[in-house]
Amino acid sequence: MKRTAYLVMVAITLGYLILGAVVFHFMEKEHEKNTKHKFALEHEIFLLNHSCISPDALRKYVQQVLETSGEGVSIYQIIDMNVTANSSIVDDLDATGTRWDIPSAILFCITLISTIGYGNMAPKTYSGRLFCIFYAIIGIPMFAAVLVGTGERLQKPIKVIHNYRPWIKNNPSRDEQLKSIVFLLIGVCIIVFIPSLTFMYTESWSYLQAVYYTIITLTTIGFGDFVPGYFDKPAKFGAKTHNAFRICLGLWILLGLAWGALILSEIGSMLQTRITTAANQTQNKLSHLEGIVKKKAQATKAKIIKRDKEKDELTGKETNGSVDVDIKVTDSSDGEDRDDYNPTNSDMELNA
Repeated sequence: MKRTAYLVMVAITLGYLILGAVVFHFMEKEHEKNTKHKFALEHEIFLLNHSCISPDALRKYVQQVLETSGEGVSIYQIIDMNVTANSSIVDDLDATGTRWDIPSAILFCITLISTIGYGNMAPKTYSGRLFCIFYAIIGIPMFAAVLVGTGERLQKPIKVIHNYRPWIKNNPSRDEQLKSIVFLLIGVCIIVFIPSLTFMYTESWSYLQAVYYTIITLTTIGFGDFVPGYFDKPAKFGAKTHNAFRICLGLWILLGLAWGALILSEIGSMLQTRITTAANQTQNKLSHLEGIVKKKAQATKAKIIKRDKEKDELTGKETNGSVDVDIKVTDSSDGEDRDDYNPTNSDMELNA
């Protein structure tokens, strides 16, 4: 990338960051304020209706709930359990299952080495965190190599499309752009819109939430605000169906990341080409303008030199003319003087 194109790209990126910050500020600030106000009202109503619970005891309980949830325990499964005279919640904890069974641990490892990092699962023990460090250091480059190999094989249909007979004749640039757009649309349908329908059905999400989740996952942003329930114990589906969805999720992440990388690379190439072209055109226009200015300056300089030369020549002629006149006057006066001293012909005749 040339220096001009690079500077233009940096400026556009900085402007894009500022634009995003301003938009999120105005979109999310009011929502946060309303949510905080709503929770404050519900908290006040809860305290009024349950006066037997002291605010201090409630604060300690809520803090314990947040800390337990932060440790990766599914709080909702425990809250949904009822205490009876014959059994307690503690006795039935085994029925809630574990997030760290083998299929869930495999999904966690996929999100780890793919750098998605939902945040819904994380090692909490000292040994688990130490192992996670070395596992990620080795696994991330390994997974990247797998993605590169997968991407190379997925590029074959792209090359077939680009090498196919031109859709727009006598305009290779437009033809390549059109094929790239078609490729992007097909790729987005395969890895975003179609899987989103599956997530909408299995997770009871809206379609917008499902699309949001797929984009956040395949770009490895991984906020973790939406995570499929495949990490937890099967609830809505049977164990076999649940494990099948887990396998499909892992394969989708692998293929989706590779395909998504190709799409992002294609978009980046198109943007870079456009920016480079615009930068080159701007530079050519500036160079052309600079050439015009130089020519104008040289022409003006030549006119000034010519005018000064003509002026000098005219001044020189006037000076030479005055000198000649003086010389003639001097010569004539000298001649008159010489005539006074020399006798004329008539004088000579009279003397004779």
